[in-house]
Amino acid sequence: MYFRLSSSQELDLLNRPETGMGYQIVDAIKSGTYQREKFVVLNSEIAIEMNGYEGDHIRKVVHEGISKVKDSASLVTLNSLAVLSERPVQKLFERA
Repeated sequence: MYFRLSSSQELDLLNRPETGMGYQIVDAIKSGTYQREKFVVLNSEIAIEMNGYEGDHIRKVVHEGISKVKDSASLVTLNSLAVLSERPVQKLFERA
């Protein structure tokens, strides 16, 4: 599943290091839950859950465009957010 981030979270992520070009891997707690999850954040705007289907969602963003996907995505707040330096999705971008 993918989500759009609030403007304030976008600004916060813009001031943090990227995991790779145009994306960040983050570990966070989605608002309303208590469990930490990993997300791929594209362009500091779209957060995609890393649940085994992230490749499909990344390809959708690449093919439809980030603006169109962002317009249809639900708003989410990510709490206790930490940007990770690992790069587990690199191959997903290569196939997109």
